[in-house]
Amino acid sequence: MAAGRGRAWQYVGVPEARKPPVAFETTCVVAALPDEVYHHLTDPNSYVGLSPLIVAVRDVRTSHDAQGHVVAHYVAVERFRLAGPVRWDNPIRVVREG
Repeated sequence: MAAGRGRAWQYVGVPEARKPPVAFETTCVVAALPDEVYHHLTDPNSYVGLSPLIVAVRDVRTSHDAQGHVVAHYVAVERFRLAGPVRWDNPIRVVREG
């Protein structure tokens, strides 16, 4: 469709602040106890595979903050395929509190 014709899906001339947000929701039932799911999702090594870009997690260590909460420190590696066999690994230093 040309600009300005299909008003059902276009927001021509609408200020950015008035455009409706786009949101998606997915529900998944897991056959595990809540504590098992929590442990899995808080383990940085479980992040490999949750995102298609994360190919490795390394240098995982934990510490405690001033209030005694556990703080995880690790490096997540994103892999980008550029062209054919050419790839670029992007290490991301992460500090996750809580």
